[in-house]
Formats: sequence, C-alpha cells, structure tokens
Amino acid sequence: MSVEILDGATIVNFLEDEEAFNAQICDRFAHLDSDHDGRLSYGEMLKELQCLRLLETHFGVDVETDPDDLALVYDGPGRRQFPEEGCGVGIC
Repeated sequence: MSVEILDGATIVNFLEDEEAFNAQICDRFAHLDSDHDGRLSYGEMLKELQCLRLLETHFGVDVETDPDDLALVYDGPGRRQFPEEGCGVGIC
C-alpha cells in the first residue's frame, strides 16, 4: 500500500489547472453514473458514500457500527435534500 501526501500547493495547482481538473471531474462523474443517463441519482451517490466507509472505520480500523445508525446517515438528511429519483444532477 502506498501513501501519498498532498501539500496545499499541489492541491491549488491541480485546482487551477482547469483542463486536468475538468477531466478528473468528468471521469469521476462517468464512473458514478452507472446507468449512463448523464445524471446522478441518489442511489448512484449512495454507493460511493458507502464505499468511503466513514462511519465503519476509525483511523482505518474497522469498527462495528449499528445498522440503524448507518441507515440514519445514508438514508437521512442527504436523501431528503436530493432531487427525486429520475431528476438527478448532470454535470458532464
């Protein structure tokens, strides 16, 4: 496993490189848009959120998380603020 450390200057340079930034965003969007309809549904975003495992790990170590707590996070406020299914957000 490799570890990369990004300093502020590296991040700023990436953000200011409009071509590289836009290419990265469009590639990531295409990856998330599993049905290739040009829009991200909540279900497509949910898969990515769950992959991050923000609640299921503590500094990289797996921890047992109450399924009800996970449901509150993954099907809670974000779901209510996201457009109805079929009305997702398209950017690329």
